[in-house]
Amino acid sequence: MKFNLRNCWFLPCFSALWLGCSEKDVSNGGLFPTVLIEASQILPFDQAATEVSFIPLRIPENQAINLSCRSPELTVYGNHLYFATKCMNQFAIHVFDWEGNYLRSYEKQGDGPEEYAWLQGMYIKNDTLTLSAGKGELVQYRLPDFRFIKRIEVGSYLFLNNFRALGPDTWLLSGEYDGTLDADGKYPVFVKKDLQSEKSEGIGLLGTPV
Repeated sequence: MKFNLRNCWFLPCFSALWLGCSEKDVSNGGLFPTVLIEASQILPFDQAATEVSFIPLRIPENQAINLSCRSPELTVYGNHLYFATKCMNQFAIHVFDWEGNYLRSYEKQGDGPEEYAWLQGMYIKNDTLTLSAGKGELVQYRLPDFRFIKRIEVGSYLFLNNFRALGPDTWLLSGEYDGTLDADGKYPVFVKKDLQSEKSEGIGLLGTPV
């Protein structure tokens, strides 16, 4: 089993990672399984990891690509590493192989119907790249040709960098706190959004404004 940890500059891969949980600790009563983890079940890092590999991301000299600006994001999908840069003048996704060799870049920044104005986060599933383009809008492209698929409105989020598809029309969203609190002065960190019914439901964890 390999565990991939995302980082701006390298991808450590840990093998033989183990965490013991007995069946009696697992509950499936809600949307997601709940697992009770006790302190005795957590291994020290030097016991859990048997190998750490560092992969330098190599940019060709003729490519003006800056990998160090403004909270970059790394996603592993298939045999490739997808590195999103969020510079104001370069909202782009750069693709590398497992050796760190540069393969290609995807970029359609702009205000056109098949473009994205911002790049706040990305998510890849079933050869579909979904980008958070700001103001609660997701833009989808087909891989590997970066062909435009559609735009999806998921709410009025000013900043949305964490999102996952739960079904064809259902999304799990975790955006920036927008100032809305419940009667106890808290807000849902995760929201389940049904696009068909336009119903939003807070899931589990609650937060308080700082």
